[in-house]
Amino acid sequence: MDFEARLAAIRADVAEVLAMELDHTCDEVPLSQLGIDSLTMLEIAARLRDLHGLAVTSSTFLEARTIRDLADRVTAADRGRR
Repeated sequence: MDFEARLAAIRADVAEVLAMELDHTCDEVPLSQLGIDSLTMLEIAARLRDLHGLAVTSSTFLEARTIRDLADRVTAADRGRR
């Protein structure tokens, strides 16, 4: 999965879990401002693993500031697994 596809998957899953319109998610808005708390973080991470095979740990999520940053970190982790 290339970076843009990974970013789109993360964006879509965040929107789905938060029950918000996809066009209301922004790659550069802090995750905390989107309303992501520890429970939604776990739900999003599980969806990303189950639906897309992305390695998203809770520490990856906690370190990420934005959706784009999360996609960057997941991409880096994926490269490290190869």
